[in-house]
Amino acid sequence: RFCGACEDCFVPEVLLSLLVFAKTALFLKWCCLYGELPPLSHEPCQNFARRSPAMAYLSEENKLEVEIPSATVAEDYTNYEILVRIGPVEWFVSHRYSDFKTLHQHLTTNHGVAKHLLPPKKIIGNKDPVFIQKRRFDLQVYLQGVVALMQQAIVDELAEFLSLCQYEVLYLRQHLATTHCNIRQGNDQTWYSTLELHAISDGQCRGLPEHAATTTTTDFCNVADAAGTVQKIHCSGSWENWRRSNIIPNELEFNFNLFKKLHTLLLRNCNVLKINNASTLRKTIVLLNAHACNLTNVSDILLCDSVHRDLTEVDDETLKSLPKWLTLRDLNLSNNKITSIDLSISLCNRLETINLSGNKLTSLEYLTKLPYLISVVVSNNCIVELPDLHTRLGNLVHLDLSRNKMVSLRALACLYSLVSLDVSSNLVVDVNEVHHVAKLPCLEDFILTGNPVSTIVDYRTKVMECFGNRCSELCLDNERPTQRELDKVAVLQALRAAREGSTCRLPTLSIASPLSLRQSHNTSITGLVCVCTAASATAAANSVNDPPDVATAVEEATKFD
Repeated sequence: RFCGACEDCFVPEVLLSLLVFAKTALFLKWCCLYGELPPLSHEPCQNFARRSPAMAYLSEENKLEVEIPSATVAEDYTNYEILVRIGPVEWFVSHRYSDFKTLHQHLTTNHGVAKHLLPPKKIIGNKDPVFIQKRRFDLQVYLQGVVALMQQAIVDELAEFLSLCQYEVLYLRQHLATTHCNIRQGNDQTWYSTLELHAISDGQCRGLPEHAATTTTTDFCNVADAAGTVQKIHCSGSWENWRRSNIIPNELEFNFNLFKKLHTLLLRNCNVLKINNASTLRKTIVLLNAHACNLTNVSDILLCDSVHRDLTEVDDETLKSLPKWLTLRDLNLSNNKITSIDLSISLCNRLETINLSGNKLTSLEYLTKLPYLISVVVSNNCIVELPDLHTRLGNLVHLDLSRNKMVSLRALACLYSLVSLDVSSNLVVDVNEVHHVAKLPCLEDFILTGNPVSTIVDYRTKVMECFGNRCSELCLDNERPTQRELDKVAVLQALRAAREGSTCRLPTLSIASPLSLRQSHNTSITGLVCVCTAASATAAANSVNDPPDVATAVEEATKFD
């Protein structure tokens, strides 16, 4: 290392000074020959000739290289765009001259770099384009000289100046170790980027290079200890360049082997095919969310290990040898490109909740392999009909079929354990389709809005009439029935009874909630039903061929409102 404090360092210092002088002279000669300079940019440079599928890794083959190809002119200052390169990985860092000066002060004070190596500051004429280009060239020579002298042991000040802790594996791991993995930690979950997970996974496989020096605070054991206590992780990926580099985050492999107590994993826009080992997840994970991860099959996430990627088809015999997700209860694969549910779903035989919204499903195959399933969300798919659904989802409690293409509700008529049903934004036209689900004994929440049937006159009243005496207990379209709606339902039921010639007494309908109960209105309803019942009895006493006087019954009933 160059320290400048002994006679052995005198020769490198002189050579560095000569190098600065020679390159400056060449720059001035070039200006004289061509008479012009490259134009200055007002936007930071961020163009790369190639994209890198890996992170930067310092080694004997991959040296640290720097150059300053351009300068960006701002209103009151000039930013110098530094291109940092380690092997195939490149990234840009922007710094003002004052940042170079601060770095130089640290290097001269702590590491013995000569003070005269940094180009001097200029107050008057520092906005001149010729001067900016000359300074850019001088700063490049200075930075290249410093990097050359410290190539074998890059000091922390230089590493921070070049943002090595964001793009280079070793320095990113040391940064994670220093902060004990509390990166962007929220109230109940720890946030990681794909690069950070890649650096952690690489640390347990590759270890430290020979030239790397660690301290107690930067030891990778701190990362391993902290990872062993994390219970909830949120990881976000990207198919775009990471910040100002040519690194593609979703091309990096990673795993969760160090997270021994992880029970919740939230993946967003990640490439799950790059998870090379999921053995630890299968033993501990309870909630798995792979939202917008470009999945085409359920097996992409359930068999994401590198040893299982070659499986083209999964049959019953193959399933016997595949590892199961022992503790998984909640699976969310929303907003992907899944066209069908394959047999690999049976690896989660204790699954209770599954969310497949925002995919391209047309059927719900193989869900019979999940005996504990109670909630299914398949909204925003391409489902037209579901024949014999009760034979596959007999114990279902919650079902979301919204934003599909269903015309009939007949397939839902035998789901007797269903409590909540959402069929909004489908293609249901006939209100009589409601009769198929009106007989479900446990149904309490029913959402039908967004269908063509919801545009008819007295839509809510006619739908609640289909439920008969249970309409007061129904929550239709997220709204409890009002007493006025119950009044109308009672009239419609009485009129229907009159048409059918029935003489049975109809029950009084009222709001079930005590907060909404109105005693005075109940009295009116009782009288209203009595009038309608009387009309029914009168109609029954008449000849069969004479139709009941419906208009008279309605007129008498409205007097009580």
